[in-house]
Amino acid sequence: MTHSSTSIFAPPMSEETVEKTSQRVQSSLRDLGIIARELLKGSRSEEALMSSAKQFAQHEGLIESCTLNVSKLEVISQQLALHEECMEQALSNVEDLEWKLNRIINRTAGAPASHPGQVTDTPKAHPIPRDTPLEHAASEEAN
Repeated sequence: MTHSSTSIFAPPMSEETVEKTSQRVQSSLRDLGIIARELLKGSRSEEALMSSAKQFAQHEGLIESCTLNVSKLEVISQQLALHEECMEQALSNVEDLEWKLNRIINRTAGAPASHPGQVTDTPKAHPIPRDTPLEHAASEEAN
């Protein structure tokens, strides 16, 4: 038997059967298209989620870095406040030393000394020049 002879013995299909088979094939193809679209959507969703996760991980590192920088800035701010306080104390000490030196100089000149903030009618007899070192003023006291 040849191949052509086997087709002769196949039962003939009615038009109705051919149409139903054709509809089933079309329905199956539509269903396959829907499944393919859903798979693509899922794939795109997965890609979007992965991209978001990567970006979040990158931002997490930046946030940690910023938090560390803010902590460092707080420490620097506290240190600056401490330095400011020390400088104010040093300035107060310098003013106190200046007053004491003027008092010593004025005592040797015979004029009464006045403390900073104390109002007096007599001006200081010999104010210390700003460009004179303190050692020079101390050596004048010894003379």
